Amino acid sequence: MSHSSVDLVSKSYSIISDMIFTYELPPGATVSDFVLSKKIGISRTPIRQAILKLVADGIVVESENGFHVIGISEEFIHELYEARKCLEVAVVPILIAKKTDLSPLRELCRKEDECLKSGRYIEALNNDIDYHNGLIEASGNKLLVKAYKVMYMRMKLINLLSLVSLNFKTPEMYLEILDNLENGNEEETCRLLGLQQDLGEKQKIASLKKFGGTGVNNLFNFISGCFVAFDNVKIID
Repeated sequence: MSHSSVDLVSKSYSIISDMIFTYELPPGATVSDFVLSKKIGISRTPIRQAILKLVADGIVVESENGFHVIGISEEFIHELYEARKCLEVAVVPILIAKKTDLSPLRELCRKEDECLKSGRYIEALNNDIDYHNGLIEASGNKLLVKAYKVMYMRMKLINLLSLVSLNFKTPEMYLEILDNLENGNEEETCRLLGLQQDLGEKQKIASLKKFGGTGVNNLFNFISGCFVAFDNVKIID
């Protein structure tokens, strides 16, 4: 594959990913190389290769009817948080044993808090999932990092559900987790991680229930609209 072809695949992947994560292509939507080729202005071959990469990432699925963005359901959210809890708790003893430098994670907490206070909610949520990904990466275990990638990508897909009901105390909770990690308190760190995961799961499931049934499309439209008119974002009560 030529360098230019690789660039086109990379460009296509970036564009389609953004469309998925901003719900321009919402959960369940068809991902057509033909339609996207006309929309993006890139030939179908690199777009199809980009779609296959998204399949490997776990956010696009293939069926007899073609490719679709993976759907979001209560079961989807529960299984994702269940898996994340297992993996994130598993790195706690590794981080304690290695006495890992946690300053980059503290900086993410500071940024998230700053974004929440200044109304930059989408940026805050991006910092949020980067914090969790950072815990795994800090372990230095390449297999764990690789295993977490699908979870990270799926978290990016559902993370914006938190716009419906933001938790402004999240950075404070994350700092408490880091404090316990640095003090070698494995049991308390795991308890706090589990508590935070449970709260996140309930928050996102509540978002789906609030817009239940076919009305869930209104939720995706609301979040997608945040990217069109970000200055007018309002959190739903």
